[in-house]
Amino acid sequence: MNYLISATDTDAGKTFVTGTLLAMLTGCGRRAVGFKPVASGAVKTDGRIIAEDASFLLQMASLDESYRPLINPYAFVPALAPDLAARLSEVTVDADALVQAYRRLTDTFDDVLVEGAGGITTALAPDLTVADLGRILRLPVLIVCDNRLGAINRLLTTVYYCQGQQLTVKGIILNGCDDPDSILERSNRAAMEARSGVPVIAALPTYTGEMTPQALAAWAGHTIDRTALFP
Repeated sequence: MNYLISATDTDAGKTFVTGTLLAMLTGCGRRAVGFKPVASGAVKTDGRIIAEDASFLLQMASLDESYRPLINPYAFVPALAPDLAARLSEVTVDADALVQAYRRLTDTFDDVLVEGAGGITTALAPDLTVADLGRILRLPVLIVCDNRLGAINRLLTTVYYCQGQQLTVKGIILNGCDDPDSILERSNRAAMEARSGVPVIAALPTYTGEMTPQALAAWAGHTIDRTALFP
């Protein structure tokens, strides 16, 4: 099963969630891969531009460096919106190249998790947003939301925008759910589901364990209903 994983905002935790799902799937014996089409804020090392998000996705899927060019076709050093980072780097992001890379991954792997950049409206190129790419690839969407004050508004705005762009939102993953008995967490979850019509499929507490595929897979087994996403 393939998904577009987007978020209500930058730093909501979509890279962590994508990596956790990859670790869980790989630990169950599935061939899973993360696809980070465009990454900004990368680091130049030994003449190579390395995006930490892509590194994390490789690690959690237990894949080696040879996959990096395919899972992250574009990486830019400026820590700016991807379209602006590309322009400053004098590179044109080619939507057809992204589609071709994605199709190569779907030919090889059981599950491809496409991690967007920023939120659903973030521009990857002047004429290509995260939502546009999801629509081109015909992907259902998982929305990652940091569960704090204001989360309902950010979540509903994202869901309604997706629906207006003919994208199907399959589930919500809440991040930072450390006090499940609090009125904030209980009311946030109930309101999100009632007002969006989209189920909350996981409420993740802050992770404090080792950042390894094995540790994350074990943790995810207690916090995420795998069958709800990958039947």
